[in-house]
Amino acid sequence: MTSILEQLLSVFWLRPETAVWRYLDIEAMKSFEFEGRSLDFGCGDGLFSFIRAGGRFSAEFDAFQKTEQLDRFYENADVYDAYDESFDPLVTMRASYQISVGYVETKDERWKWLELLDRGRLSDNIKQSKSDEDWREIFARAGLSVSHHSQHLPKVIIQAWDIGFRPMFPALMKMVAGVDPEKLPSIKAEWVSALRMFADPLTIIGKRNDRSSAFHCYILTK
Repeated sequence: MTSILEQLLSVFWLRPETAVWRYLDIEAMKSFEFEGRSLDFGCGDGLFSFIRAGGRFSAEFDAFQKTEQLDRFYENADVYDAYDESFDPLVTMRASYQISVGYVETKDERWKWLELLDRGRLSDNIKQSKSDEDWREIFARAGLSVSHHSQHLPKVIIQAWDIGFRPMFPALMKMVAGVDPEKLPSIKAEWVSALRMFADPLTIIGKRNDRSSAFHCYILTK
């Protein structure tokens, strides 16, 4: 069985900085498991949760199946979440659990209330940034106590993710499109193997739990 990092590097092979980020998120979440009914705020396309739950994709699959608006990439257009009914995830091992989510359908009045949960993408995300003390005060007001707290993603990881392969992504996508489909699996395997030389030491750095790291992970109890 492939390791979690290998699986993430395979899925995000053209954006390995995202694979490293997601791996460190999974490592930070090792202290808890989902029990009973859960609610996921700010969910993405499901790839992260699927892999975290033990699911595995075939080597032929990646996160770039539906890259619409590629010509607007440098205008901050999102080219990842353009999935439709033809999306085929090529699963080789099912996840141990499933999170059911609701999607915002702005043209459907029944779901318009979900707009209240919108995070505002990058323009407003910084407004959510708070210190550990701020979060603990918020939790206390809600009648919750912190049973576990850790911080991950130090500055060097954030900087690597902020640039990474991002500037070359449109060119990389065009290059991949021009590769013989029969040769692509072996090329991708060599690519992922080379990425491990850089991803492995980055993940070791990123696991450090200190107050200078960017992300908080809390486990709360009533």
